[in-house]
Amino acid sequence: MPLPRKKGRKRKKFPNKRRCSAHFKEWATNGRKMIINGKEMTVYTSGKLVEAFANVGIPRTYMCFHLWIKNGYMPESPIKTKNRSWYTRGMIECLAMTALECGMTKTTPNMEFMKARWFEEFDKVVRKELM
Repeated sequence: MPLPRKKGRKRKKFPNKRRCSAHFKEWATNGRKMIINGKEMTVYTSGKLVEAFANVGIPRTYMCFHLWIKNGYMPESPIKTKNRSWYTRGMIECLAMTALECGMTKTTPNMEFMKARWFEEFDKVVRKELM
C-alpha cells in the first residue's frame, strides 16, 4: 500500500509594491565598462534586466524578454557587440519602472497596452544618455 503524499507548502504572495530607484542597488553590481560616443559607461547584459524586474516584483525569464523584443513589444538596446545587447542602468530602470507604472503584474498576459509607453520612455533615456 503506497504512503500518502504530503502537500507542498504554499508560497507567500507578496504585493506588487511601487519601488523607487534606490531598490535597484542590489542588481547593479557587476557591470562592464565601455566607451560609448566618447563617454565611459557601465553597461549590463540582459541578465541584469531579468534581475531588475524580479527586484520590483515582476519575475520574468530571459526568454520572455527575448520574445518581447522579437515581437516588437519592448525596445531593443542600441548598444550591441557580437550579437549581445548591453543596457545602461538608466535603460533598465526605465523599462522596469514603466512596467510597474502601467500596472504589470506576475500574470499580465497582454503587452499591447505597454508597447507605446515603453518605446517612448526608452527613447527619452537613450537620447539623454547616449547623445
